[in-house]
Amino acid sequence: MESVDDIFWLKIKPYLREVLEHNWNAFKLPPTVEIDDILKNLMRSLLQNKNHVFVHAPGVDAPKWPDEVRKKFYRDIKESVSWPDGDPERDWIYLQLEGTTFSGHSTKTTLGNTLRTLMYAWYYQQCAGFETPWKNKKVFTIASGDDCVIFVSPEYTEHLMETILYLTTRNTKP
Repeated sequence: MESVDDIFWLKIKPYLREVLEHNWNAFKLPPTVEIDDILKNLMRSLLQNKNHVFVHAPGVDAPKWPDEVRKKFYRDIKESVSWPDGDPERDWIYLQLEGTTFSGHSTKTTLGNTLRTLMYAWYYQQCAGFETPWKNKKVFTIASGDDCVIFVSPEYTEHLMETILYLTTRNTKP
Protein backbone atom coordinates (compact mmCIF):
# COMPACT_ATOMS: atom_id res chain seq x y z
CA MET A 1 0.00 0.00 0.00
CA GLU A 2 2.81 2.39 0.84
CA SER A 3 4.45 2.21 -2.60
CA VAL A 4 1.05 2.93 -4.19
CA ASP A 5 0.46 5.79 -1.75
CA ASP A 6 3.86 7.33 -2.45
CA ILE A 7 3.26 7.27 -6.22
CA PHE A 8 -0.22 8.73 -5.69
CA TRP A 9 1.07 11.65 -3.56
CA LEU A 10 3.95 12.41 -5.94
CA LYS A 11 1.63 12.47 -8.96
CA ILE A 12 -0.89 14.80 -7.31
CA LYS A 13 1.72 17.20 -5.89
CA PRO A 14 1.11 19.78 -8.69
CA TYR A 15 -2.65 19.67 -7.98
CA LEU A 16 -2.07 20.14 -4.25
CA ARG A 17 0.02 23.20 -5.06
CA GLU A 18 -2.73 24.59 -7.28
CA VAL A 19 -5.32 24.06 -4.54
CA LEU A 20 -3.04 25.75 -1.99
CA GLU A 21 -2.55 28.69 -4.37
CA HIS A 22 -6.28 29.02 -4.96
CA ASN A 23 -6.99 29.14 -1.21
CA TRP A 24 -3.81 30.92 -0.09
CA ASN A 25 -5.45 34.20 0.95
CA ALA A 26 -7.87 32.35 3.24
CA PHE A 27 -4.98 31.01 5.36
CA LYS A 28 -3.94 33.20 8.27
CA LEU A 29 -0.19 32.79 7.87
CA PRO A 30 2.70 35.16 8.47
CA PRO A 31 3.86 36.89 5.27
CA THR A 32 7.19 35.02 5.42
CA VAL A 33 5.48 31.65 4.87
CA GLU A 34 5.63 30.54 1.23
CA ILE A 35 3.37 28.07 -0.60
CA ASP A 36 6.38 25.97 -1.56
CA ASP A 37 7.43 25.67 2.10
CA ILE A 38 3.99 24.44 3.09
CA LEU A 39 3.89 22.02 0.16
CA LYS A 40 7.40 20.72 0.91
CA ASN A 41 6.51 20.02 4.56
CA LEU A 42 3.20 18.44 3.59
CA MET A 43 4.86 16.15 1.03
CA ARG A 44 7.60 15.17 3.49
CA SER A 45 5.01 14.16 6.02
CA LEU A 46 2.86 12.32 3.46
CA LEU A 47 5.82 10.31 2.16
CA GLN A 48 7.40 9.56 5.53
CA ASN A 49 7.45 5.88 6.46
CA LYS A 50 9.48 6.10 9.66
CA ASN A 51 7.71 7.54 12.66
CA HIS A 52 8.78 8.13 16.25
CA VAL A 53 6.43 7.67 19.17
CA PHE A 54 7.45 9.32 22.44
CA VAL A 55 6.27 7.77 25.70
CA HIS A 56 6.51 9.54 29.05
CA ALA A 57 8.09 7.08 31.51
CA PRO A 58 9.32 9.05 34.57
CA GLY A 59 12.64 7.84 35.94
CA VAL A 60 13.48 5.56 33.00
CA ASP A 61 16.95 7.13 32.51
CA ALA A 62 17.29 5.86 28.93
CA PRO A 63 20.52 6.01 26.91
CA LYS A 64 21.23 9.25 25.03
CA TRP A 65 19.09 9.63 21.91
CA PRO A 66 20.43 10.32 18.41
CA ASP A 67 20.33 14.02 17.43
CA GLU A 68 17.59 13.37 14.84
CA VAL A 69 15.31 11.88 17.52
CA ARG A 70 16.00 14.75 19.93
CA LYS A 71 15.08 17.29 17.22
CA LYS A 72 11.79 15.49 16.59
CA PHE A 73 11.07 15.35 20.32
CA TYR A 74 11.59 19.10 20.75
CA ARG A 75 9.54 19.78 17.61
CA ASP A 76 6.62 17.45 18.41
CA ILE A 77 6.22 17.36 22.20
CA LYS A 78 4.73 20.52 23.72
CA GLU A 79 6.16 19.83 27.18
CA SER A 80 9.71 19.74 25.77
CA VAL A 81 10.18 23.52 26.05
CA SER A 82 10.03 23.33 29.84
CA TRP A 83 12.00 20.08 30.23
CA PRO A 84 14.70 20.32 32.93
CA ASP A 85 18.29 20.42 31.70
CA GLY A 86 17.23 19.47 28.17
CA ASP A 87 17.56 15.73 28.88
CA PRO A 88 14.34 14.01 27.82
CA GLU A 89 16.07 10.63 28.15
CA ARG A 90 15.60 10.80 31.93
CA ASP A 91 11.83 10.55 31.72
CA TRP A 92 10.97 9.60 28.14
CA ILE A 93 11.51 6.68 25.79
CA TYR A 94 11.01 6.63 22.06
CA LEU A 95 9.89 3.90 19.70
CA GLN A 96 10.59 3.91 16.00
CA LEU A 97 7.86 2.53 13.76
CA GLU A 98 8.79 1.64 10.20
CA GLY A 99 6.57 0.86 7.25
CA THR A 100 3.33 1.48 9.07
CA THR A 101 1.00 4.29 9.96
CA PHE A 102 -0.11 4.46 13.53
CA SER A 103 -3.56 5.71 14.40
CA GLY A 104 -3.72 9.47 14.63
CA HIS A 105 -0.85 10.25 12.23
CA SER A 106 -1.74 13.71 11.00
CA THR A 107 -1.28 13.30 7.27
CA LYS A 108 -1.55 9.57 6.70
CA THR A 109 -4.88 9.18 8.49
CA THR A 110 -7.31 12.08 8.79
CA LEU A 111 -5.64 14.73 6.60
CA GLY A 112 -4.21 12.21 4.16
CA ASN A 113 -7.55 10.45 3.75
CA THR A 114 -9.34 13.77 3.30
CA LEU A 115 -6.89 14.91 0.62
CA ARG A 116 -7.07 11.52 -1.13
CA THR A 117 -10.88 11.62 -1.05
CA LEU A 118 -10.92 15.16 -2.48
CA MET A 119 -8.49 14.17 -5.22
CA TYR A 120 -10.64 11.20 -6.24
CA ALA A 121 -13.78 13.36 -6.25
CA TRP A 122 -12.06 16.08 -8.28
CA TYR A 123 -10.75 13.46 -10.70
CA TYR A 124 -14.31 12.18 -11.30
CA GLN A 125 -15.48 15.75 -11.78
CA GLN A 126 -12.73 16.53 -14.28
CA CYS A 127 -13.60 13.36 -16.21
CA ALA A 128 -17.20 14.60 -16.27
CA GLY A 129 -16.03 17.86 -17.87
CA PHE A 130 -15.76 20.19 -14.86
CA GLU A 131 -12.52 22.09 -15.35
CA THR A 132 -10.52 22.79 -12.16
CA PRO A 133 -13.34 21.57 -9.87
CA TRP A 134 -11.91 23.28 -6.79
CA LYS A 135 -12.64 26.63 -8.51
CA ASN A 136 -15.76 25.64 -10.44
CA LYS A 137 -19.06 27.30 -9.43
CA LYS A 138 -21.18 24.44 -10.83
CA VAL A 139 -19.85 21.89 -8.36
CA PHE A 140 -18.69 21.98 -4.72
CA THR A 141 -17.02 19.15 -2.83
CA ILE A 142 -16.46 18.69 0.89
CA ALA A 143 -14.65 15.80 2.53
CA SER A 144 -13.62 14.59 5.95
CA GLY A 145 -11.49 11.47 6.01
CA ASP A 146 -13.08 9.03 3.58
CA ASP A 147 -16.51 10.69 3.72
CA CYS A 148 -17.35 12.95 0.80
CA VAL A 149 -20.30 14.99 -0.42
CA ILE A 150 -20.48 16.53 -3.89
CA PHE A 151 -22.95 19.35 -4.42
CA VAL A 152 -23.73 19.87 -8.09
CA SER A 153 -26.22 21.94 -10.07
CA PRO A 154 -29.26 19.78 -10.90
CA GLU A 155 -28.68 19.91 -14.65
CA TYR A 156 -25.26 18.19 -14.22
CA THR A 157 -26.24 15.57 -11.63
CA GLU A 158 -27.04 12.71 -14.00
CA HIS A 159 -23.90 13.19 -16.11
CA LEU A 160 -21.64 13.31 -13.03
CA MET A 161 -23.30 10.20 -11.60
CA GLU A 162 -22.86 8.31 -14.88
CA THR A 163 -19.19 9.31 -14.97
CA ILE A 164 -18.58 8.13 -11.41
CA LEU A 165 -20.35 4.83 -12.08
CA TYR A 166 -18.31 4.34 -15.26
CA LEU A 167 -14.99 4.98 -13.46
CA THR A 168 -15.64 2.88 -10.36
CA THR A 169 -16.46 -0.72 -9.57
CA ARG A 170 -19.15 -2.10 -7.35
CA ASN A 171 -19.65 -5.43 -5.69
CA THR A 172 -22.90 -6.85 -7.08
CA LYS A 173 -22.82 -10.04 -5.02
CA PRO A 174 -25.47 -10.35 -2.29
